Amino acid sequence: MTLDAIALTPTNGQPPDKLLVLLHGWGANYHDLAALAPYLELPNYQLFLPNAPFPHPYAPVGRMWYDLPQSYAFEATLDANQQAELISSRQQLMDWLVSLEATTGVPLGQTVVAGFSQGGAMTLDVGTRLPLAAIVVLSGYLHAPLSDPPLFCHQF
Repeated sequence: MTLDAIALTPTNGQPPDKLLVLLHGWGANYHDLAALAPYLELPNYQLFLPNAPFPHPYAPVGRMWYDLPQSYAFEATLDANQQAELISSRQQLMDWLVSLEATTGVPLGQTVVAGFSQGGAMTLDVGTRLPLAAIVVLSGYLHAPLSDPPLFCHQF
């Protein structure tokens, strides 16, 4: 399964040098972050705004990367390894990100992934597993504590 996404071409009219992928939060959809594009002033970037794969239970046009368990409390640690929707979304997002090079010619090392809220959590999740140029997280969270340093993070 592939993710449905809005693709915005570089404003300079040239093929992209870099990619920016923006992930929406829980209950929003890919239109939520599209209004930011004109303000970013990134003429060499192609922007992608993927829709999360699952319909949101309370918002008719909303999407989610995964649902939160009924018993979930924000003080508790979410056991990411037990969340089937999270595991599925992670794999779909990683596969989709890797596939972008074939369609755009831009490697992962020139791709920035940014996310808000649950999209920020997904950004942290996949951003520590793939050799991305950068990750940007706004109001995000870790799915689980990191036991080891992330695979692709630079130590400063």
